[in-house]
Amino acid sequence: MSSIFSVLKGMNATDKFVPDSPEAIDSAIEALRFANIENRSIYILEYALKKLNLYKRLQFADKDKRVEVINTASAQLESELSISADTVKDTISSILCLIEWQECPDNQNLQSIDDALLRTLADDGDEEAQYHYAMRCYKQKIPGVEKDEQYKDALRYFQPLADNGNTDAQYYCGEIFLWGYGTNQDCMRGLNYCKASAENGNGDALNRIGMLYLLGNSDAGIEPDISTAKNWFLKAAETGLPVAFENVGYIYEQPGTLDMDKSIFYHEKAANLGSASAQRHLGYIFDYNKNYEDFERARFWYEKAAAQGNPAALNNLGVMYLDGRGVAINLQKATAYFVVAAEQGFTESQYELGAIYNRGKEYQKAAYWYKKASKSGHILASNNLGTLYGDGHLGTPNYLLAYCYCKKAANAGDGTAKANAEAYIRRYIQQNAPFAVNVKTFDDNLDWYIKTYDSDDPIQAEVDQLVQNAFQEAVQGIRQEQNEKQQHETDTLHCPSCKSTQVTAKTRGFRLGKALLGGALFGGVGLLGGTVGSNDTRMVCLKCGYEWTPGSLVSLITDAHK
Repeated sequence: MSSIFSVLKGMNATDKFVPDSPEAIDSAIEALRFANIENRSIYILEYALKKLNLYKRLQFADKDKRVEVINTASAQLESELSISADTVKDTISSILCLIEWQECPDNQNLQSIDDALLRTLADDGDEEAQYHYAMRCYKQKIPGVEKDEQYKDALRYFQPLADNGNTDAQYYCGEIFLWGYGTNQDCMRGLNYCKASAENGNGDALNRIGMLYLLGNSDAGIEPDISTAKNWFLKAAETGLPVAFENVGYIYEQPGTLDMDKSIFYHEKAANLGSASAQRHLGYIFDYNKNYEDFERARFWYEKAAAQGNPAALNNLGVMYLDGRGVAINLQKATAYFVVAAEQGFTESQYELGAIYNRGKEYQKAAYWYKKASKSGHILASNNLGTLYGDGHLGTPNYLLAYCYCKKAANAGDGTAKANAEAYIRRYIQQNAPFAVNVKTFDDNLDWYIKTYDSDDPIQAEVDQLVQNAFQEAVQGIRQEQNEKQQHETDTLHCPSCKSTQVTAKTRGFRLGKALLGGALFGGVGLLGGTVGSNDTRMVCLKCGYEWTPGSLVSLITDAHK
């Protein structure tokens, strides 16, 4: 049974219908009867339109007064027709829906009104309304309602229908229990619903059971069995389900059952039924399988899938024109295909656009697409974006951002990105935090970075923790290296002027005739232990002749590092 609002809305969409005259109202009544609307509802609506002039009363009422007009009219109809107020209100609310639909057809609130009317019919026991409302909930089409709550409502309306033998409702109950949508997962119960649906020839249920056998599901007591899976897929294919043909084709591409001729046969069955994914897959076979390489056929199937908006097919067409696979290289066409796919969120196309603009030295555009691909985890995009920041293609070199992006790629296992990250972090430290000069501590630099970071940059949330962990780890390694070097220089006696370790000591009343080569003879500290503090001791560099008093050694070395 169609809802009154749906019928009136359809009339308005095609003929700009307005029920404000006896002739227009008669046309509406005729359309409602044709749509098998219940006679009682039609009678109430006709009475409200003709006797109470309700359409015009609602049309000219202030918006915040319209519900009040409905309530008043409902009470009047209840009295005059001896019908319950709720029944009257459910019927004549469709007039309000129509008026608000005409005033702003894209307003999401109107969908909510329609949902409420459909749910009212469902709660009144209309099985078709129950099914359609359950489908809206299952597909997450109810605005402003949490995902789990919608699934719970879907199950609430599907389950009675399923228990009464509705095969579609049985299938959807099976899906809900198999995956725990809005309820506790119960794979055995889900399997039983799917089997009940499959026994009545539901293709989706037959295909689902095939998938359970293909992948296995221990919670449902099913071990992987590719042969049994194929049998279920073939049964589903008999119902004309495109994805079932695809799944049979997939099985013929697996080791042990490999038969590419059969795979192509079943994928063509699905493709000819309009499956964009099957069309794209056929394109891939003819594009990249050397035994079946046929670029013309590949392009034919890619174009079929692309016409349906399939992003992978759009991307692969872009690659064909980018690399000249069976066509003349055409960067403009390649870019156009990549843009359409990238705008759908297809990561590989986003990367390809970044690379195209990078090669063309349009670095801002390159960064825009690299960032999108990087956000989806594309390794090369992250590394390449890092180099754009680090090499100054986006303005002043930003070694910290360069490090962050390259480190993100390095963490995914890219060796080149690891080397880049290490190079950029060293440059950043040399530029902003040279610890040997003791300008800022590491913590100061980290605070400075966080405070001055570009909050509009899309990876801020992703890299903040990275900065506090990986960046700190890298810096600590460099600090340790510098500390060890400084300790070595402090422990090793050397000339403050030329850094040579070829030094000797001159004392009054005590001659030391051997050169001290890096303190190796006695150890730097041990030797000075007997001489430092004596005002009669002078150190002499055998290389440059510089003389100094040992008591000032520490301060001189420190000064040399400032």
